[in-house]
Amino acid sequence: MHIAYLHYLYGRDTALHHVRQFSEAAQALGHRIDVHAMNLAPPPTSDGASGPPPSLKLRLRRQLKKRFSRYLHDPKEFLWNWRYIRKEKALLAQDPPEALLVRSQGLGISCVPVARHFDIPLVLEINAPMSEVLEYLDQYRHMVRLRKWAGTYKLRRAQGLVVVSQALKDYYVGTYGLDPEHVTVAHNGADLEIFHPGVEPDPKFPHDPERPRIGYVGSFQKWHALDLMGSMIADVAEQRPHTRFLMVGSGAGVEDIRAATPALGEDRLVFTGRVEHARVPGLVAALDIGILAEAADYQCPLKVIEWMAAGIAVVAPDHGPLRELIEHDVHGVLFKAGDTEALARAVIELVDDPERRRRLGAAAAERAHRSMSWQDNARTVVGACRAAAERLRSGTSPRVSSPSEGSA
Repeated sequence: MHIAYLHYLYGRDTALHHVRQFSEAAQALGHRIDVHAMNLAPPPTSDGASGPPPSLKLRLRRQLKKRFSRYLHDPKEFLWNWRYIRKEKALLAQDPPEALLVRSQGLGISCVPVARHFDIPLVLEINAPMSEVLEYLDQYRHMVRLRKWAGTYKLRRAQGLVVVSQALKDYYVGTYGLDPEHVTVAHNGADLEIFHPGVEPDPKFPHDPERPRIGYVGSFQKWHALDLMGSMIADVAEQRPHTRFLMVGSGAGVEDIRAATPALGEDRLVFTGRVEHARVPGLVAALDIGILAEAADYQCPLKVIEWMAAGIAVVAPDHGPLRELIEHDVHGVLFKAGDTEALARAVIELVDDPERRRRLGAAAAERAHRSMSWQDNARTVVGACRAAAERLRSGTSPRVSSPSEGSA
């Protein structure tokens, strides 16, 4: 199947790994996936980059953005739709696809007239409800009613939705009255060629059976409750002095962990900062226990699937989407979400029981390699695109009720 896949991701967004790995897996299955990065924002400058001084126009733009971006972000995003429509029509006109798959952006609605122009099915990939945008992108003043309208407008005109968890499907079916058959759950996957139990640990972090290493590999975002992670590290480090901790990645949450662990030196707690993706498999392999302190109750954390594929014992909050991946005490350990004591207790129990760690890691790897590859994800998403094409041919329209909340 020939699918055009549009996204509006920007800069170093880690979600770009999802886009790349899905498209490569679909192509390996024999499909044609044309990936188009549509974001109109100028590319960010590289950290520490040298070069000619910025022009007066660029300096003025930066000053205006610094002062007014809180209020202008949403109007700008919405008005850009007219530019996106022209850009997307021009791209697809060269070789129209059989389906348009769009990683949905809150105020982006250009995909609707573009799909209609080419008479092709529109499938929305939705990874979060609008509440996440309002809660976590709080640096902006959001136009909530406009976001609700844009979300509903897209849902009424799309022939299918792809979401990452059953919880997110239930949200859209329940909130908008969508036909469940129009909403497809496609869990994230892992690249099983680079995440597997045979990967050697990163040379800087060799295994030591006497000193288990506990860690996290991913982005340090607000929704991962890094203050809770910090409290766990402090508790476990005090009660089990032989443990070590490895934190891989960057983000504001790093400071939450540092604040909670002032007594731990680099011999116990290491922060690598952002690393190249090629190093990630070896860093995951360096762990004895992988910790996810928190996740939104609709997320399907890609990092957890990669840890499972690598054969790492995983500790994660007991949210519905994680129960879709992990059976408690079979593929990992689920603890009561938000409970600091429960998290620390779960980690200490695994620290004290290396045989249980090995058993959970082996079962997790078997589960991931059986049904959690990117090829599994791609088969599901392409199937949703085919079903959407059939709905368009048959004239079946989605049923959408008036929501109490719009899509992200």
